[in-house]
Amino acid sequence: MERTIKYYLILLWLGMACPLMAQSNVDSEKVHLYTDRSYCLSGDTLWFKVWLPKSLEEKSNVVRVQLNSARGSFIASVAQQSDKQWAEGFIHIPDSLSTGIYLVLAYVNEQRNRNLELKSKTLLVYNRFEEQLSEIDVPENELIDETNRDAKIDISTVKKVFGTREKVEGTITIPEGIKHATLSAKLVDPLSDLIPANLKIQVSNEQAYIPGFPEKDGILISGRVLSHEDIPQKDVLVFLSISSEPPYFDYCISHKQGGFNFFLPEARGTADLVLQAIAPNRSDLLIVPETNQLKPGSALAMESTILNPQQSEFIEKVVQANFIKKLFKPARVETDNTFEMPQRFSVPYYGKPGKRVTPNEFFDLPDFREISREILPGVQYRTREGTATLRILNADRGNFFANESLRLLNGIPVFKNSLFSPLQSTDINYIDIVEEERVFGDLVFNGVFAVSLHDKSNSWLAQQAQIFQFKVPCLQVNRDGIAAEKPETDKKVPDIRQTYFWEILPDETSSNFRFCLSDLKGKVEITVEGITDAREAFKTSKIIEVK
Repeated sequence: MERTIKYYLILLWLGMACPLMAQSNVDSEKVHLYTDRSYCLSGDTLWFKVWLPKSLEEKSNVVRVQLNSARGSFIASVAQQSDKQWAEGFIHIPDSLSTGIYLVLAYVNEQRNRNLELKSKTLLVYNRFEEQLSEIDVPENELIDETNRDAKIDISTVKKVFGTREKVEGTITIPEGIKHATLSAKLVDPLSDLIPANLKIQVSNEQAYIPGFPEKDGILISGRVLSHEDIPQKDVLVFLSISSEPPYFDYCISHKQGGFNFFLPEARGTADLVLQAIAPNRSDLLIVPETNQLKPGSALAMESTILNPQQSEFIEKVVQANFIKKLFKPARVETDNTFEMPQRFSVPYYGKPGKRVTPNEFFDLPDFREISREILPGVQYRTREGTATLRILNADRGNFFANESLRLLNGIPVFKNSLFSPLQSTDINYIDIVEEERVFGDLVFNGVFAVSLHDKSNSWLAQQAQIFQFKVPCLQVNRDGIAAEKPETDKKVPDIRQTYFWEILPDETSSNFRFCLSDLKGKVEITVEGITDAREAFKTSKIIEVK
């Protein structure tokens, strides 16, 4: 009897302890997000730093940072790779955003497999075209920021009142047990300073299926295959192609919810992807890309507040400063076409070609029928009654393949031979011919016929069904952040910086800092923000004044 009681007590203890240990493990793998400021204008760039626990980074070192409205609608997201537990990047704030409160979230893709409670950063956005702003919706008072503000960190400066463009020097003394912190100095917004900087929100995944493998040193590309009636399609062969040199190709099979996933290793920038859905019955299908985002469980409780004169004057001041900045330092135009991904192999994915023909080495030929006849041995290209056929010699057997070969234009599989017909020899960079069977994963190719064009715009894609072209953001390309915005030395040029300093603190008990102020007057907040060894968030600030 006594043994039975002990047995049940052990089971009861395990039943209580396991959920607690599981919850503790989940809490220990939370990422921590920091932003360079708590407010910005529409059209600005918000910079972020994210700290990952080592146990999480070893599994998934790609951080996703997402911008949502207070009502929960998705606005934008970026993905950045961490280095030594820190990921740094930026989000462009759309110029069309209306004035209001927005939420910034940080997570790794693997965490979307479960419901999460995330600590989001609040961001107050002022629309730079909105005039005479008198009131704004802010979170209700019962929403409390649980950040510890009693971390016993000493921030000292030589004085409390400074002049414009003056240098500020100081010292920070940090007690034991505090690490993974950032130090920032920024102009204080009287309104955003009254709004909780961190809010806990419940989030969930919008996608029906998330793969079991984590994102590490690369980006996950997801989507769904649907019929034109929006019915998910399973067991559909999906091709992914990138017109690079050599071309990139991969494939997968859609699961029962119609979803598919591809992993692009170390892909940075914006990828120009071509996706194709190949159904067993050759039916007409749609491909819909997924954003791999999280959805807040509910909208924030908001209440309207009337702006006081100090708050209105500050908004007017930063709007004017933004206008002056654009006059003296026009914004640099950033192109979205940058894309880089290391080559996996020095040869194409279909292997080393048996023959490579370069048309520029021959006389100019007016169409593809002449090209195949004159310079492509082992290739038959015929057109009859509007139908084009392309056959390749099987060198192993001495006859032509009975089934069609893999045909490529700029590395993209094509299924209409007529696409080759208008090509002239001057359009073509090279032609690869493989006169034998080749294997790629589970796929067997009866020979390969690959045409690489000088023009990589792929305008011909509009002529082929079941093919979809998307510009997909991958890992963010590294760019200089707030540290690159240096003080203005020319007194004739206005200095309207609002963030003066923002760096990761070294894990030391004491450190010095220095920064230069701008032409803007007002209160400046020097802040140390981070987490303790016990994973508790803290924030300590010191206010100085610029007159």
